[in-house]
Amino acid sequence: MFNQRSRAAKRGSASLSLLELESRDVPTFLTNQLFPVDNPWNQVVSNAPVASNSNAIISRIINRHGGTAPTIHADFGNPTTDGALYGIPINVATSSTPKVTVVVPNFGYPSESDSVQVPIPTGAVIEGDGPTGPAAPGSRGDSHLLVYDRDANVLYELVSAVRPAETVYPYGGAHPTGQWGAYQVSYWDLNTNYFRTVGDTSADAAGLPILPGLVRPDEVNPAPGGAGAIDHAIRMTVQQVTDSFVFPASHLTTGYHATDLPRMGERFRLKASFVIPNSWSAEAKAIAQAMKTYGVIVADNGSDMFFQGTPSAQWNMSSVLQVQSIRASDFEVVDLTPIVTGLSTRAGAIGGGTSVTITGKNFSGAAGRLHVLFGTAEAASYTVVSDTQIVAVAPAHAAGYVDVRIQSGESEVDNNGQTVFFGYGTSANTAADDFAFGNVPLPPPPNAPPVSPIPSGRAPVLSPVVVNAPVGTQVIRVLNPGGSTRTVLTPHPGFVGGIIAAAGDVNGDGVADIVTAATFGGHVKVFDGVSLAELRSFYAFPGYVGAINLATGDITGDGVADLLVAANINGHVKVFDGITGNLAISFLAYAGYSGPIALAAADTNGDGRAELITAADGGPGVHVKALAPDTLALSDSFLATGPGNGTGFSVSAGDLDGDGVAEFLVAQGPRVRVIDSRTRAARADFMAFDAASPARVTVQAAQYDGDPYAELIAIAEMQGRSHVKAFDGPGFGLADSFFADTR
Repeated sequence: MFNQRSRAAKRGSASLSLLELESRDVPTFLTNQLFPVDNPWNQVVSNAPVASNSNAIISRIINRHGGTAPTIHADFGNPTTDGALYGIPINVATSSTPKVTVVVPNFGYPSESDSVQVPIPTGAVIEGDGPTGPAAPGSRGDSHLLVYDRDANVLYELVSAVRPAETVYPYGGAHPTGQWGAYQVSYWDLNTNYFRTVGDTSADAAGLPILPGLVRPDEVNPAPGGAGAIDHAIRMTVQQVTDSFVFPASHLTTGYHATDLPRMGERFRLKASFVIPNSWSAEAKAIAQAMKTYGVIVADNGSDMFFQGTPSAQWNMSSVLQVQSIRASDFEVVDLTPIVTGLSTRAGAIGGGTSVTITGKNFSGAAGRLHVLFGTAEAASYTVVSDTQIVAVAPAHAAGYVDVRIQSGESEVDNNGQTVFFGYGTSANTAADDFAFGNVPLPPPPNAPPVSPIPSGRAPVLSPVVVNAPVGTQVIRVLNPGGSTRTVLTPHPGFVGGIIAAAGDVNGDGVADIVTAATFGGHVKVFDGVSLAELRSFYAFPGYVGAINLATGDITGDGVADLLVAANINGHVKVFDGITGNLAISFLAYAGYSGPIALAAADTNGDGRAELITAADGGPGVHVKALAPDTLALSDSFLATGPGNGTGFSVSAGDLDGDGVAEFLVAQGPRVRVIDSRTRAARADFMAFDAASPARVTVQAAQYDGDPYAELIAIAEMQGRSHVKAFDGPGFGLADSFFADTR
């Protein structure tokens, strides 16, 4: 009938030992535990840091309501007192309930539904029914049908459900009578960490289960009728979301692209500063406290700040509705990317076996997908003590320094057959996570004083190799000489549309800092090259949601790298001062051109100042320009290549031979050219990768072998991975070739 697409969470290496979190209550329903304790629905988020765009998201919600923050709304009720069935009902089945086939029409989501029969009880209630019986499909709205098998602890959820005798679906389309029907069917094994295939929807728009996030009287009501506490996150709707999702969601809706909108799966938290009144009912206190401890998860489009529950005659709605004085402004959006803040010991034997207590945040909620990494090696074993502490045993490792990182999530194959990362992300490298194997000097402590600023006029810091995050991934890498990974950074958590990065000393401490941008939307961030602290975050082209490119270089002549950003629509280039962040230059590089712009900065004429270099491919070939930094007067302009094949282009520049003048580096598809800036003669012209490869290739002039000169680096993005090649010597011979994630 249709394909089964759901699957249980993958488990990590057999050598790892994941023990249970600190003892605490977990959600139950009819005496069954709903999902394992490390599932995101059961994750405590009270200590999570606030997301960088939290204020913007909350402000946009408030602005939609005329500047007055809307209050939260309990989207459920008591059918006896309300005279209507508000909420999402739960139908309980047992092992003896007969299972039936549910037809999913072609205009529904058959390829994203599970091929399972559903044990629908007699008299099953659909969301939108009346208080005493069924309602017509056209009046029921989403028409969710939830069936919980209490004996197996499994859940079946349907959307736009219709009964056998009903002739039309709630959202349109004819339904042949005689069988149950639905637009989509999802099966959830609540005994395991079970998820949809990444990219697939569920009965909820975010690809999430509905029941685990509902507010129920058996948990909210005070004893003896209830437990008096909610031990899970709560389902919530908002009017607008951006076109991406964040774990544990696996599906997005389209229509908007903006960083001041939440993603599907976004976690909101009631602020710790909100004081829950003592005068409130036990029900209201329980709901508010859950919103502080576990938060609310954006699961569907709907009215702003509406949270869902089950309809029940057990509700005292006058007690519940006291929470409706809480406003959107009382919430914040949290960032659940893991953070490492300290290690109990910073050195161990190369043979492994050293016990290391790792402190930080966001260590829970990984759903069996947690990895403790010493460099690229998995810990020999680890125990998750709490959301803020892990005890790990170091593996055997060669002598040297590594970063101890926490990776929450794993690579998965999505519904398009692409490998993507599914999880909260990986902790950023900081001085706090440095660990030394063997008898080597300890790395500097995290609070080491900063290096004295480099005076104006110094030689520019030679940039390391920087590897972008290909589409479907979130991690950028900075490489050491020789190709090993120096830094792994997740600068835009949850964004998988491709992240570009560059390196340059923007704060004058003599170390190249990291500049990143989400490929779409113009959101630029700057991170300190030593501590990885976020130095700056801004939108280069406010209101613009298209693609951008960036580079670094000292255009203003103060000895510190500036930020170069181009909008890929009208040739608009901006330069932001590296020290102040202020806009220094703004111009259109190619009149009448509408397409991608590549950027670089280097001294291509030997005058001691870096030129601003742009490149565009309007058809005849890659057109390179070099502009004087102060006047933007044209210093050079030429076609670096002939017509391309539509696989993209890249530009860079750097002094590859130590003569004090930079060469132009141009990639057009897999073809790379090195062009003498004095004569425009090609110093090299070769295929860096297979000529038939459709991969996007970028070039860099960067430090690779540790000498004082730059090397030619070519990087191809292939199916979510980055293939790095280094070329050196007079003939630009291949010096190294590897995938960035292998070192």
